[in-house]
Formats: sequence, C-alpha cells, structure tokens
Amino acid sequence: MTPGRDDSPFLSEMPPGREELQRQLVDDDPFFRLLGLSFCEARADAATLAVSYRPDLTQPTGILHGGLSSILIDSAIAQALLTTIRPGCSVVTVRLDTNYFAPVREGRLVASAKVVRKGRRIAHGEAVVTDDAGRTVAQGWGVFAVTGAAPAAAA
Repeated sequence: MTPGRDDSPFLSEMPPGREELQRQLVDDDPFFRLLGLSFCEARADAATLAVSYRPDLTQPTGILHGGLSSILIDSAIAQALLTTIRPGCSVVTVRLDTNYFAPVREGRLVASAKVVRKGRRIAHGEAVVTDDAGRTVAQGWGVFAVTGAAPAAAA
C-alpha cells in the first residue's frame, strides 16, 4: 500500500506539530525518564533519541547494559514510524534484532532511526547507535505492527 492513501495507516508527510507532540510524549514517559532517555529530533520517517551513561545502568563489570541499547533502538524506530502515522494508530514491536559492536563505559549514546518499509499493518525500521566519538556501538532492525483504528475508508 502507498503511504498517504486512504487505506494506509501512514500519511504521505509529517503533520505540523508532530515533532513537538512526540517530544512531549517521550519526555513525559515515566519509563524513559527512569532511564534518562531523551528525544532529540524527528523528521518524516526518521527520529533520533539519546541516553547518557550512568553507573546504575551498567552490568557488574561497569559496561553499560546492552539492553539499554536495545531499548534505544526499539524506541527510536518506533518514533520514526510515528512521524507519519495517522491519528488513532500506533505501533508495537513484533521483532527486534540488535547487534553490539563496542562496549560503552562513558558518555552519551545517540540512536538514529529511519523507516525502511511501511505497509498497511507491518512496518520495518533500522537504527544505528553511536557514542560521543561517532563510533557505531550497536545497530538494530525492527518489525512493528500497526495498531489502532483502521482509517474510515478501509472500514
């Protein structure tokens, strides 16, 4: 299906005010606040989130827990998908694959995500996580299901 068609859950472009809405939703989320995850930016089919190293988020050896990179990847891809989703729809993760390339012992991580494919009920995205030096420390791919009300034309 073509994004923006009446039977697609996705719009052809990012609606005005969407970036501000997504920033508020991420910033107000209690789980994201607990982790220190922050919204950086969004544009149509892309989003960037960040998190800073904290000792309480490490594994016993002092390396940032890999699960935090997975959360960052998952959340950044979801935010990229939400940039053009129709009101009343959302996305949930169906599958998430994360590859780790380097340990993190300090600094800030940034996940840059983009949409790879959008269908009527399934969408795909990818994200790259970099550290302060611009080094890729993790990369992930996700498959997401579209949830929520179907567009009126498809009912």
